[in-house]
Amino acid sequence: MKATDAYRRINNSPIRGIVLFYTEKILQSKKVFLETVISKIQTGKTPPKSNSKYYSSNDINWFKPSDIGFTKYLTKAKEKFAQIALDEKKGTLYPKGTLLLIGIGGGVGRVSVLKEVGSSNQQITGVTFNNDVSSEYAYYYYLVREDYIKSKAKSMSFPILNQAKIKGLEINYPSIEEQNEFVRFVDYCWNSYLKNEIPNVSSFNVDEKLKTYTLTQFKAIELDSKIKGNIACEKQQLTDLKQVILQEAIQGKLTQKWRKQNQNTEPVSELLERIKTEKEQLIKDKKIKKEKPLPTITEEEIPFEIPENWVWCRLIDIGIPIIGLTYKPTDISENGTGVLRANNVDEGKLIMNNLVKVSCEIPSKKMASKGDILICVRSGSKRLIGKAAIVDKDGFSFGAFMSLIKSRLNPYLFHFLQSNSFKNQIDDEKSTGINQLTQGILKSVIIPIPPIEEQKAIVEKVETLIKKYNELEQEITQSEEHANMLMQAVLKEALESKTENTEEYANA
Repeated sequence: MKATDAYRRINNSPIRGIVLFYTEKILQSKKVFLETVISKIQTGKTPPKSNSKYYSSNDINWFKPSDIGFTKYLTKAKEKFAQIALDEKKGTLYPKGTLLLIGIGGGVGRVSVLKEVGSSNQQITGVTFNNDVSSEYAYYYYLVREDYIKSKAKSMSFPILNQAKIKGLEINYPSIEEQNEFVRFVDYCWNSYLKNEIPNVSSFNVDEKLKTYTLTQFKAIELDSKIKGNIACEKQQLTDLKQVILQEAIQGKLTQKWRKQNQNTEPVSELLERIKTEKEQLIKDKKIKKEKPLPTITEEEIPFEIPENWVWCRLIDIGIPIIGLTYKPTDISENGTGVLRANNVDEGKLIMNNLVKVSCEIPSKKMASKGDILICVRSGSKRLIGKAAIVDKDGFSFGAFMSLIKSRLNPYLFHFLQSNSFKNQIDDEKSTGINQLTQGILKSVIIPIPPIEEQKAIVEKVETLIKKYNELEQEITQSEEHANMLMQAVLKEALESKTENTEEYANA
């Protein structure tokens, strides 16, 4: 987990609402500038890397932005330097209890507290407080105000929060005794959250309204967690159901009754012979190249039984996979031909978001036709390999990381490509170095082929069931939206505090 993710986790917990509620709703003290409670402020340094003596021993913890944000306290840094760097004033030493604040770069605003003496690089500033403010209290105060701090660090080129801007940050605070009790209370609440427990707040000497608010937050999160857990379970069950539908389709179980009523269908062998004849004519016309024959399908390759009148064959026996268009950045044009890529395939459908257009010459074989199957064969993400969609209109080309499948069996073949049977085959064969589905692997995929009339019946039944599946999916999505709305309603008071707080800062 990165520091940014850990920091976000804390801010997405009840801690954010608790701190905002306390500092904005309960505290009556007026906000003051941070400089009024600072004892000392220092910015870190980087001892010259060119001089090895500064790194000859691991004497001093030397913190960087990537270290800040995981927890409240900083104990050990990933990097250290030698005492001589401090002796020669090439580093900055902060005392125990210093609040470290990132003041430069994307992590601006993240804070942590030094558990022991330590140092930092120049992207971090250390703030030591006078006796009026506890560094642990200041940590929680600014932990939930990262956006506010970032707003003060805005610049034309790079976010920078220098010492002057840090001194100009606002803070309000109670007595040091109340700060310490509040910190103890928040620490306890955070540990309860990590243990997935409702905190027992009765023993803490904090405002009763804060206790009530805290319990409301935790109970809301507990309820939200249960609801979302149920929704996640429903989603998984629905995904499993879809795969059951597809698996029963390609095993012939969906059309058992249909086969009994339609026993005089054309043999699959005749269908495959026609496809073979058509491909031979295309080879003769030099529209496609002759393929090297692939090995006969073995018993070991066959994953499940199929009806007697079905046949196992390889994808190359029923279709023609074609690799997509390679183009240069200079070919991209606003008024060119659309090139379909992996990001244009979503949940089995084509979407036109971020459609690239090119103005270069495109060979006819690199143009997709309505009814072709587009499949992702190469990507930086393994999960995208094999995702497919049926092209729903003419006029598009397709990118080099895609493959187009032309086959008269595409309506049935598309549903096979959505099944785990297909995914299992390409997962077994896929390169581990580069996420890709080679033409050789794609052509070798084995597919159960029913008679053409039964294929039509299968497609009709699957599409009817998938329509019901989509309706159930929409219901679950609505349930999830309602759950989020419920959570937002419960957290409304904290969110209103945040809004008021932000507006106040904006007008400061």
